[in-house]
Amino acid sequence: MKENSGEIQEKPKLSLSKLPEVLLFLESQGMKIAIEDIEGARKYLIDIGHSLPLVRDGFDGIRADYQKRNDNLQIWFTNGFQDPNNEKRKLIEKWILDNFS
Repeated sequence: MKENSGEIQEKPKLSLSKLPEVLLFLESQGMKIAIEDIEGARKYLIDIGHSLPLVRDGFDGIRADYQKRNDNLQIWFTNGFQDPNNEKRKLIEKWILDNFS
C-alpha cells in the first residue's frame, strides 16, 4: 500500500483477477464505482500500475495500484477514508482481510 495514503495496515495478497470481485463488493455497499470498463481498468493497471480510482464517495475515495512483477493489487484510501476509524473503511478492510488473507 502507499505510505501515508490510508493504506490497509495488514496487507492481503490480491491478484489483478480479484478486481471484479472487489468492485462488486464495493458496489453492494452502495458506493459509486468509478470504473465503467473493467477490461480498460485492467489494461491501465497492467500498463501504468498506479492510482486507479475505484470508488468515489463524495470527497472520499478508494484507489488501486498494481505490481505486475508479483501480481499484487493494492487497495488504498483517500480523504475521509484515510481515517482508520471511518466505519465504511473498517467494513471494507474487514471484508478484504476475511476474503483474501
